[in-house]
Amino acid sequence: MTEYPELINLAKDAFPTDVIERAQELLAEIGSIGAYSHSQGVPLIRKSVARFIEGMKTARTFTEGITDSTSERDGYPSNPNHIFLTAGASPGVSLMIQMFIKPVTPNNPNPSGILIPIPQYPLYTATLAQFSGTPLPYYLDESKGWSTSPAEVKAALAEAKKKGVTAKALVIINPGNPTGALLDEKTQEELVKLCEEYNLVLLADEVYQSNLHRGKEAPFTSFKKVVRRMNSPVGLVSYHSISKGVTGECGRRGGYFELTNFPDEIAALIYKMVEWTNTSLSCNS
Repeated sequence: MTEYPELINLAKDAFPTDVIERAQELLAEIGSIGAYSHSQGVPLIRKSVARFIEGMKTARTFTEGITDSTSERDGYPSNPNHIFLTAGASPGVSLMIQMFIKPVTPNNPNPSGILIPIPQYPLYTATLAQFSGTPLPYYLDESKGWSTSPAEVKAALAEAKKKGVTAKALVIINPGNPTGALLDEKTQEELVKLCEEYNLVLLADEVYQSNLHRGKEAPFTSFKKVVRRMNSPVGLVSYHSISKGVTGECGRRGGYFELTNFPDEIAALIYKMVEWTNTSLSCNS
């Protein structure tokens, strides 16, 4: 209907009323879905994503098809101006990693590194290689359900220090890819404290938050919720994608990342980077 609005009149009884209303709402906001949109994403959709993150029942864009375990999210405010819509989560991950990597020069002899879980989704090692960053692996414990050990992360930090690598960020994939492991809140809190101690930005890859084996017994808790509940100052970048729990088709390229505890001036710099990389980052809707 957004591609061909005349369908609303030509097939009046073919679509549910709420679907027609949503299509008309989007058309009124966007005009033509084939046109370039705001570099950060359509404001109406960013507001809808913010409502989803906050846990408001009226959120529709990201909650259609999501299971009950994630229909109510964090209960904390979300700023649409700190949400960036992306063509899937991957471009947002690449953008942030690119921004963290500082080139090695005579004045900056220490390479930049990002802590990544092993096993991991290969996007992270590939992006680090692309931008000459250093992967700092920490290993998940298979004997304990592929759990994440803060002690293992600290060991990786100590190893990085020995090698003269400056750790910039910690990647957590929760639920895990490819392991499917789900972090408990105690471990999440320990990891947030670790980021505070070592001045790390936390990159929370949460795209599988709706794909839970036992959602009622072991529900998903976002790092945004944990950080806010702890009143932590840790910089957090949270990722989600429609291609997993929402539609289940990875070719549907739609996602977002949200900034938490990032000053407006830093968000503005990220926006400038988004404009610079607009052809690969943004999606029209």
